[in-house]
Amino acid sequence: MLVVLTSAVFLIEISIMVAFSLLPPISSWMENLLDAAILATLLFPVLYFWVFRPLIQAIERQKLTEAELLKYRAHLEELVESRTRELQAVKITTDSKLAEKHIRALRGLYATLSHVNSTAKRARNWEELLLGICKGAVEEGKFELAWAGLVGHASHLVNPVCHFGREEGFLENIRISIDDVPEGRGPTGCAIRENRVVYVNDCATDNRVASRREQMLRHGFLSVAALPLRSGKKVIGALQLYSGESGFFDDDHVMLLEDMASEISFALTRFEQYAAHSNVEEERQRALENMQQALKDSIHAIAFALETRDPYTAGHQRQVAKIATAIAREMGLPETVIEGVHFGSLIHDLGKISIPAEILTRPRRLTALEMQMMQTHPQAGYDIIMGIDFPWPVSEMVLQHHERVDGSGYPNGLKGDEFLLESKILAVADVVDAMTSHRPYRAGLGIVRALEEIEHHRGTHYDPLVVDACLRLFREKGFSYTD
Repeated sequence: MLVVLTSAVFLIEISIMVAFSLLPPISSWMENLLDAAILATLLFPVLYFWVFRPLIQAIERQKLTEAELLKYRAHLEELVESRTRELQAVKITTDSKLAEKHIRALRGLYATLSHVNSTAKRARNWEELLLGICKGAVEEGKFELAWAGLVGHASHLVNPVCHFGREEGFLENIRISIDDVPEGRGPTGCAIRENRVVYVNDCATDNRVASRREQMLRHGFLSVAALPLRSGKKVIGALQLYSGESGFFDDDHVMLLEDMASEISFALTRFEQYAAHSNVEEERQRALENMQQALKDSIHAIAFALETRDPYTAGHQRQVAKIATAIAREMGLPETVIEGVHFGSLIHDLGKISIPAEILTRPRRLTALEMQMMQTHPQAGYDIIMGIDFPWPVSEMVLQHHERVDGSGYPNGLKGDEFLLESKILAVADVVDAMTSHRPYRAGLGIVRALEEIEHHRGTHYDPLVVDACLRLFREKGFSYTD
């Protein structure tokens, strides 16, 4: 093709030269123009094949390369889009699994918090409370291990007091300090020092658990949280929760754990207040018991002094107390009433201390005047002890033990419900012992005669219920009161 083009150009050039030779002479500039044209004609094939054609081919190849690139780019974009969809699907699946794990953990913590609330309501002491919480954390919260420890103030060490779950020797020889030392820089020590929830989500790498890492990993504990236990405003210990999953805890969990720590601390504060109140009550009760014992000792001393002065009635008040106490118990009265009957009986004749000894020991029946003087002893005894604050109605029993239900008694002629049941019991017991005992002016009449007397006057002199109880004691149950 190069030969053809060269030949064509050569022929064209010859034709031009012939044509110009036939024309008249031309100017020099025209001649120069013609030479330039002839030179251009001669150079065109060379320029075409060596310059323009390679350039055209390069341009065509460039167009082809761009098309291929566009096609390849479209293919890449399709691949990227496809891969993106696959990654999104994987991400959705992963996010779904993470969300499911998060929700499962939250459910466990909510269940644990609910268990803490119910345990705090029914627990009777802090030991029962903490053990119940540890049990709930494992059973409801699905933790591997939960344990509670209290601070030893002298040692500054946290001493485990209870645990639940896979302990398997994990707490043996454990040493956790509340000071800023290597043994105290883990979650437990920090939670106590800083009074906040502290957690570690990767026990395999977190240096805060370096001192216990080997034991934790051996037991499969990958995450741990510590909750401060407060009593009032003072941090007294911590609750530790161990999970077999790394990354178990997050901010949502911490909020629930803070609520849990507050619930536990509220219960611990309540127990402390109750214990303090109980101590006050115990001290008050001891003081009351001491006072009552002092009163009892005083009553015994008075009874002994009275019996020393009147040898003929020595032991009478103690015998009456035995009978009256047995009657009160047979009637099913409360123990406090029975105790009052006992001590009232021991000094019921206290007023006889105001009666001349010669009248008390006279070996004959008393005259009307002497009997009138003798009948003043209930009032005299009442006057002596009326200012003493006994926990039982002792002074009234002393005053009323000679009253009768039909109003025929003394000193005030009371009847029916106008005087105490304790006084009615004492009246029957007094008569029974007085009739069966020896007196300076007569021998004892015996228990049969005494029982016939109270039975005869049942409902007139003596209360029917009291008489019936007394008769059952002696006739049916074989009661005996003599030393």
